[in-house]
Amino acid sequence: MSSGGSKAFDIDGPFMHVLETIFHLWVLNIITIICCIPIITAGAALTAMQHQLYLIAKKEDGYVVRGYFKDFASNFKRSTPAGLIMVAAGAALGIDAYIFMNKVGTTAYSAWYKCGIVALILLYLFVFVYLFPVLARYESSLGLAFKNALFMAVYKLPKSILMIVIFALPWVLTAFVANFWIWDILFGLSLPAFANVYLIKGTFEAFEKNQKEKSGEKNESSEDIAKEAGEDTTEEE
Repeated sequence: MSSGGSKAFDIDGPFMHVLETIFHLWVLNIITIICCIPIITAGAALTAMQHQLYLIAKKEDGYVVRGYFKDFASNFKRSTPAGLIMVAAGAALGIDAYIFMNKVGTTAYSAWYKCGIVALILLYLFVFVYLFPVLARYESSLGLAFKNALFMAVYKLPKSILMIVIFALPWVLTAFVANFWIWDILFGLSLPAFANVYLIKGTFEAFEKNQKEKSGEKNESSEDIAKEAGEDTTEEE
């Protein structure tokens, strides 16, 4: 018993691995918050964090800080526009939500207005929880990244709702629990995103399988067209 118990506390044991993961999540959270402060760098910061979280989940993490800034630099050009779009859209929705909460009356028009704002906020959140994981995993154009993020969110709707709840929960609690902002600084971004890595894994695998099947069908149809063209040429000769 004592031998088994001591192995749990070995340098490569499960207890030390949990501590190491907690430390890495804390470091990633602090770095990401700092790198998001200039706003223009938010997209690259969130994408870099997401990629490092993938590596932690796969137990392939090493030098997290070095890896983070390497990902930050390599994804900066592609992720920066995505971050700016999400910041601008979030700001616009925030203003509309303020009007929704404080200024709009109870007319039929205002009821439709409120429903529209709620729908747009949900759409924004669906895209947000998938966009930076998609950018971290796939090399694609910005438009395709947004398209894939929305497709995945709708494709796995119940799971997407759970991901939104996990992401939003710490920030909602901050509004109602005194001093909860301390938790947000420590783990408010990295821990929810890390939990969502495990939820999104199956979605990525299903998406990639679907893309491979489509690619296979295209290749088969191309081969058939080439074959038919070759047969036609032979007949003409």
